[in-house]
Amino acid sequence: MRDELRVQRWGSITSVVNSAPPGGHIVIEPGLYEEQITLDRPVHLIGDGGGEEVTLIPPAGNGITIQTSGVTISGINLAAQRGDAVIEVTPGSSASIQDSVIAGNGLSMTGVVLGASDTASEVRHCMIKDARIGISVSGECEHRIEDCDIREIREHAILVQTGKTSTIARCHIQDNGIDDRFGFGSIRISGQSKALIEDCQIHDNFNGGIVLDEHAQATIRRCRISDNYGVGVQFLRDSRGQVEDCDIGGPEKGTWGIYICRRAIPWVKQCRIDGGLTIGIGISGLFEREPADGYSGPWPIIKACEIRGTSGAGIEIKRNVADIIDCNIHGGLRGVQILERGFPNVGRTRIVSSPRDRIIARSCLTDR
Repeated sequence: MRDELRVQRWGSITSVVNSAPPGGHIVIEPGLYEEQITLDRPVHLIGDGGGEEVTLIPPAGNGITIQTSGVTISGINLAAQRGDAVIEVTPGSSASIQDSVIAGNGLSMTGVVLGASDTASEVRHCMIKDARIGISVSGECEHRIEDCDIREIREHAILVQTGKTSTIARCHIQDNGIDDRFGFGSIRISGQSKALIEDCQIHDNFNGGIVLDEHAQATIRRCRISDNYGVGVQFLRDSRGQVEDCDIGGPEKGTWGIYICRRAIPWVKQCRIDGGLTIGIGISGLFEREPADGYSGPWPIIKACEIRGTSGAGIEIKRNVADIIDCNIHGGLRGVQILERGFPNVGRTRIVSSPRDRIIARSCLTDR
């Protein structure tokens, strides 16, 4: 039989936490609790709402600070106005945060901070809103963010700064980036970090969809990335990864569906890119001068993609090499546009209904 303690309505959560044994379950009755909580032992905080809300509003500082591993938080509404984070999992600690609503002050706070640790944390089935950053993850462990609704965040909905692969799955990310317009992504994978992003809905964000910083790596699968201002998926210098079976589109807000910068080497396959974008896929910046004879890569690969309805080119390539294989490009001003020092290898690709040119080459060094 589990150890269970109850916090009565209008009682003190802190006093019950301090008397709880390791592994104890603390059930909190509905009500408003104005206090800061520090968890330095493995306990389970459980909101016993029963249709009513369990709401924690700290008078100052973080809402909950976790200084140990093995903590669970579920069924609690947290709204903090001061401090660095609504929930902070400090370095060396870990937690499972579930079925909760987490709201900041809309200015300077982070919703959830998952600190550097050898033990992974997880955030599941939560709504996170009104913060500067929604979730910030770091450390050499494989954190998991699943089935979350993240919205009205001023900068990044999720910021990943981990050496191992964090998983972001089945999340709904919208209406973020009001202070980062056309900037660095509603999901940002920072330099040297890794992420697996699957089955997410990413739309109506002011700062684009997903950005991989220099040397970052990510696999992006089965995501719908639409109606964002800026770029759907952006690979910055020396980043790596795959974009597979994704739907990426406008309408009329986006610039590129996918943008691949200098020395980034992604593999884009079986994606559908359409709906009011200026450029479907833009590839640029590998070469400052023409490539040396015999250059053998690696370079971006675009395979089995469907690109429709762009106002500019379906694919634009400049100062780079790319394989474009088994693609269908419909509509758009041009099918494939080759600018200076662009070297595409186009094979088994169908280009139809472009009003001006199917393939246009400008300032190329070779006849492709």
